[in-house]
Amino acid sequence: AGGSSEEYINLQKVQALAVNLTGLDLAAIASSFLENDASFDVNAFVNNMLEDGQFEVELPSIMENFEVDMDELLSNTTLSLQSLRINGLDEIEDLDLLKLIGEQTFENSLAFNQLTVDIDMMLQMKQTDEIIQESFTATMDLNNVDINFAAYLGINKSTLGGLKIGSLLHVEDILPCLLSAVDAFQLTTLDVSFDELTTPMLSGFEDEGLEYVISNSMLALYEMYEATLVKALPGFVSTLGREALSDYAYDTIMENGSCPEAKTSASDNVDFRDLLLPSEEALELNGRGTEPYGDLFRKIFSLVEPMLSSVNDNGLSWVDAILPSKLNVVDGDLVIGDLFHQKMSVDLNGLDADIELGVSDVAVENIDSIGRLSFLQPMMDEPSTLDNMALIGVGDDPLRLSATLLIKGKGDKVEVYNHLRLGLSLANIDMVAHILAEIEETSFFEFPFRDATNINCWMASIVTPILDRYGLRTGDADSGLVLRQLAVVVAEARFDMECILCTSPLLLEMDSFFSSADGIADTTSVANMLFDYATDLLEGPLVQSQLDRMLNDASTKCPHSASYQKNFVAAEYEDLEPIQQEETSISFLFAVAGVVGASLTITFVVYSIAKAITLWRHYRWVNTLSEAQRTELEDMQN
Repeated sequence: AGGSSEEYINLQKVQALAVNLTGLDLAAIASSFLENDASFDVNAFVNNMLEDGQFEVELPSIMENFEVDMDELLSNTTLSLQSLRINGLDEIEDLDLLKLIGEQTFENSLAFNQLTVDIDMMLQMKQTDEIIQESFTATMDLNNVDINFAAYLGINKSTLGGLKIGSLLHVEDILPCLLSAVDAFQLTTLDVSFDELTTPMLSGFEDEGLEYVISNSMLALYEMYEATLVKALPGFVSTLGREALSDYAYDTIMENGSCPEAKTSASDNVDFRDLLLPSEEALELNGRGTEPYGDLFRKIFSLVEPMLSSVNDNGLSWVDAILPSKLNVVDGDLVIGDLFHQKMSVDLNGLDADIELGVSDVAVENIDSIGRLSFLQPMMDEPSTLDNMALIGVGDDPLRLSATLLIKGKGDKVEVYNHLRLGLSLANIDMVAHILAEIEETSFFEFPFRDATNINCWMASIVTPILDRYGLRTGDADSGLVLRQLAVVVAEARFDMECILCTSPLLLEMDSFFSSADGIADTTSVANMLFDYATDLLEGPLVQSQLDRMLNDASTKCPHSASYQKNFVAAEYEDLEPIQQEETSISFLFAVAGVVGASLTITFVVYSIAKAITLWRHYRWVNTLSEAQRTELEDMQN
């Protein structure tokens, strides 16, 4: 079968996607899979596909002149070549697969210590009143064989995209399913080289007398043409052998390209314990332990999870090796650049000045300082909840936020010029997130491969909450997609500043304070307070309502959903109505409470600022004391 290249999967685009997601090309992924998955034996696979690792072809079907005149050795004798068998193809010593050289074309190389070639022959000797026929087999070995070939593979986009996850749950079903989507296959090149060709051994004779005559004749013929045979054999294989092997491979693809029906649902939601873990570990977490989702996702998870948790010599995760290429950072630093630069004139309450403000050179430094990563970990007694952990800012260089600040002012009574570099270093940021994601089993099994990268389709497979006219869920608060728990804690936060040119001496004193033990402790405390506020906000109803609305819209934006709308229009919700109070006295009390609360808040802020200034002044005063005065002051305080 054939078709245009537009109908077939562009393997170069697939490789680009793989590189973006994993940092590895298809060849590296294939090598990694073959090296790390002990359950997949490439030689066993070849043994199964080629029936005991043997390739056989009928020579008359690929050769026009398959008869050899033997008159030089035996008069009235003709030798015809019947079939060719290559044994040992299931004993691969080395291989290099899927090196792309085109949109549908890739190169491969295989290495063997030895291949055994059997050629079945028939000898016909014409006598006066009869024709004597004798069949026999010539066997020879090829040592240190290298096979390099390029193949064109036309995988139909529509057929492949229509495959469902429920049909691909077992690794053993992946190849038959992929083969079912192949419309075209052809070996475009085939090169064979070897170090040695052994002397043929003849067997299978019925007549001992003929065996003696023919064996000596064939040996003499081989000795005459050995050099020519050794030189011509690679060319023979690369032409006639390529065509035969190409046809054989295509027929094998057509015979084996059968994809099983998608599995049907046995329960309501996907159980991540059974999806990602071996049956024994799933049982320990009170899962079913019956492998209801096959072994594909478990094998993928078993390959990815150790990569995330592994560390290099600096104690950092392997991720720091691919983050620079993915985020376009330079030497582990993400440079954001200038945020703003503004000049203005102020004339207020007697203050008449020209002010210039700017924030530039904003950067997130040491973004590659990632340590322990643990994603998508199933939890005890929680079929649909996943535990995620990350440790950021590890090593000698912690995560650091930095920016250059310019404060410039000039007027009748004031002149200020402060140009400084600010930095906030965060060491050992520990993050934990528990995420509930109830994926419906039916949607999971029926999920088509074509939408695997469509986030809306994955969200459409999650249990959708019922929303009221205000866009707020009305049912179970703990269902669908929920951020159950989020915690972020930093072990040490250090604020620092470096004056490029400063006219305010207080800034130098502030730098000394922030670099002190008390300053670091206070900065760490404030940083954790801010993290607590941020996590409370993310766990709160505001973010949850946005997630719920996204889930409700997802099915209308998913192509394989029955609710799909090509011209999607987001659902509109009413604004929350303000609560009307009948008693004006209640409203008055609320107003009073609001004023009091605002006043207390302002008072607290002013007090905090005054307290901070007092601490700085005290710190500055203490620094002016001699060592004896400091000792005397400590004795008085005790």
